Amino acid sequence: MVEKGMLLRDESSMKHIYTAAIEEQATKGLMLDKFVDTLYKGSPSNLVMQLLGNKKTSQAELDAIRALLDQHKDEL
Repeated sequence: MVEKGMLLRDESSMKHIYTAAIEEQATKGLMLDKFVDTLYKGSPSNLVMQLLGNKKTSQAELDAIRALLDQHKDEL
């Protein structure tokens, strides 16, 4: 992860100390992008369809997903 720029390593003492190089949300975004590119050929919709088909989704979660989709639709 150091080589990928996600962690910083302090080698100034006997113990190596690691700290995050980028924020959690940015890290999750980068990892999710790579995941979608690798497993779903870059298609976020294929990922969402797979997730919704495999897991029981609550009404609250479906409402949140709908709101997010509506927000993105308005941005187009």
